[in-house]
Amino acid sequence: MDKLDILKEFTERLALQIDDSDSEVLERLIALREEVIEDLQHRAPLSDEDKAKIQIIQSHHDVLVGRMAKLRDEASQGLQRIQQTRLQKRSYEAPGSINAIFFDKKK
Repeated sequence: MDKLDILKEFTERLALQIDDSDSEVLERLIALREEVIEDLQHRAPLSDEDKAKIQIIQSHHDVLVGRMAKLRDEASQGLQRIQQTRLQKRSYEAPGSINAIFFDKKK
């Protein structure tokens, strides 16, 4: 089984389980895609069978990119929540030194 076959099967399985996939699985897919692209560039012209496999892989592209975008948006929202929490926490923290002493003057 060559890398293109592995990529095709991995892509098809991932497309079926796309809602349960996390960023690590998608990162593995991207790494595998890069390996396959590099291998294909060094190969002789593609056979019709290889072209058909690539078409199948491309047919799942929109689903995979959609999931990546959803994960990106979730991460962005998480970062925004963290920043808001930090801002709220800062407003309760007293500025200056903890051991500072203030003296009142009598008028």
